[in-house]
Amino acid sequence: MPTATQSDDNSISLTSSGLDVDEFIPLVSFKRDGLKNINISEEIFEYEEEKISHNKDEDNKLSKHIDYWNSRTYRIFERVTKKEKITFPLYITKGNEESEDDDGIITARLSEEIEGVKITSETDFKASYNSNYTLELELKGDKLKPFYVDFYAKDDEDDDWEIMDVTINDKTGKLKNVHCGRIKIVKKQACICTDTDWPILPNMVLDANKVRYAVTSVPWDNPECYHYALHQLSVLGYYLKSERWNKKWDGTKELNDYIYQLQVDHEVAGMIKGPQKIMFKKALVYLKKAMKMKTPVMIGLDYDVNTYANDDLITDHFAVITGCGKDSDGNLYFDVTDNAFKYQKYYCNCENFEISTKKPGSLEAKGIFRVSQVRESKKL
Repeated sequence: MPTATQSDDNSISLTSSGLDVDEFIPLVSFKRDGLKNINISEEIFEYEEEKISHNKDEDNKLSKHIDYWNSRTYRIFERVTKKEKITFPLYITKGNEESEDDDGIITARLSEEIEGVKITSETDFKASYNSNYTLELELKGDKLKPFYVDFYAKDDEDDDWEIMDVTINDKTGKLKNVHCGRIKIVKKQACICTDTDWPILPNMVLDANKVRYAVTSVPWDNPECYHYALHQLSVLGYYLKSERWNKKWDGTKELNDYIYQLQVDHEVAGMIKGPQKIMFKKALVYLKKAMKMKTPVMIGLDYDVNTYANDDLITDHFAVITGCGKDSDGNLYFDVTDNAFKYQKYYCNCENFEISTKKPGSLEAKGIFRVSQVRESKKL
């Protein structure tokens, strides 16, 4: 701790154990107070409908002037976001117990210049211990690499000291660019389902014109669910651009140009088992366009009954998308008119690259139906 010493000529000098008495040594940390703790052991918090979590893989590389205990216990938190404008709540505390100066200047800097990334809050601001600061960032563009925001401190050099009834204007703060905090930002590509220009399209099929399996008369012999879905499409004045899944006629499997395959359970037509991420994005682009034009769209469904009668070796049922909207939580859904079952909502789960009956954020694990393919329509 600093001490005051009076000499024979009545002058006063200040000394400290290796640290100038007038240095400002803060610690800038994630302010978690009042936030919902989603996972206590993993230190994951909910903030602005997204997650801020402790990144255990990051090394703490703060200034040597941060004392041992603060440096050892410091946590680097990261926010994963899909938004273009975000904030990050921060709390400023004392980073070294020997620091007697309780205020100074903190500078927020990007770890590197990245096109589309900008700090929109104050980058140089006066701060004091036990105060709050909210970082504001603008993140334009989808393909941004992860980056850090670092915080550096310096003394504001405007402090007066009262010692033995003598006021000393001590402007001797020498430390500059004291690295006193770090956070990480990871920008994920926003899914098209979060776009604000999706239409609200009420279900175009009423009970009176719903096609029902084995009940409605259709113009095919021995019809299956495929034919009933196709008939539903025609009742609404549309048809498939192509009825064939396979582009080839020689038996070689190659996906038709007018079909978007979202899922496969086997390697087929050059596709690897699992979600088809590129096709998923293309399907959503098409579906938005179709819904805006009030165009019904025929889809293949995976009801997980392990029947592989169709070329894609996953589709075991067919239905028609006849409307769309967003629920109270902002989740995009599609109204699916199913010839064998009741109406259902299928949600866009962009993190899993699927459209399914599972609502985003739900813990539901059983009885989930997925859209396996999307087929383009044409007007009759």
